[in-house]
Amino acid sequence: LLRLLCISLLPFIAAGQDFQCGTDKIQSDIAKTVVQFNCKDKVSEINKCCGSHDSCYDQQQPRGTCDATFCTCVAAASAGNPLCGFYTTIFCDTAKVFGEGAYKKAGEAKAKNGGAKKEEAAAAAAVAHAAPTAVAQPPPGAFTPV
Repeated sequence: LLRLLCISLLPFIAAGQDFQCGTDKIQSDIAKTVVQFNCKDKVSEINKCCGSHDSCYDQQQPRGTCDATFCTCVAAASAGNPLCGFYTTIFCDTAKVFGEGAYKKAGEAKAKNGGAKKEEAAAAAAVAHAAPTAVAQPPPGAFTPV
């Protein structure tokens, strides 16, 4: 029975390694679970938004620009699904309120490594440039943190 349980969970554990939302494994696993259950067909899109946000921080673009682009991206990805939009609004607010530490850490890593390679910067800029621009709102009556 234990072997069957382990085998059935293996795809989720392996897939969790590729999910880019969150600043550590625990946050990433929580975010992925939330997205899988509430944004079923948008996991890949939302994950791309998180990856672009990470790249933006890594390049030390203005933090407000990175966060605004991320918020626009996840809102567009969740458009048409009010429950998903509710959670992506929380992701957005979390980045705005608690992202300073991750931004500073990315800046320290950039300084230590001598900056991002030109290819990485160009790829991240292309992804950020291609980010959707529509903004979704949480469903009426939904709790949204301040």
